[in-house]
Amino acid sequence: MYGPRANVWYEPGDPSPLRLEWEKTRRLFNKLRGGYHPLRAAQLPTVTLLVRRNGEYRAMRYNGQHRLAALSHLGRKRLTVLVPSARALNAELASWPSRSSLPKLVHDGEIVVRETEVNAWPYVKRGLCAREQALEIFHAFFDLNGRERIQALELAPDY
Repeated sequence: MYGPRANVWYEPGDPSPLRLEWEKTRRLFNKLRGGYHPLRAAQLPTVTLLVRRNGEYRAMRYNGQHRLAALSHLGRKRLTVLVPSARALNAELASWPSRSSLPKLVHDGEIVVRETEVNAWPYVKRGLCAREQALEIFHAFFDLNGRERIQALELAPDY
């Protein structure tokens, strides 16, 4: 889904890519109503792990967002995911079309992000982000759940 009329980020404001995304999600939702068998289909959603000092972790989706959205709506609370290797992700990224001349690389520290390694995080290491700011963002993934947006928008609590 790249190029004109096919990518939400290619031409902001064009409703066509949003319709494509919505239809893809609806088709997948209807398919998943009949059951979810990711191992049979060999299509596990891939995630990045954020790991706190105390061992608590959060899985942030890397791909599979349509499946995760549909499964969540169907009431699924747990599922099997894949934590890929940097080599596997780099091989996948190499096949993605891009107009950029910048390399598309993923490093090991971007697949499992450990709070204890904050000083080695790329933006902190290069001085582009203060250690405290980086940790504030990191902890937000644990402390916030999206409900605060509902309150800020003054929507019904059961929305």
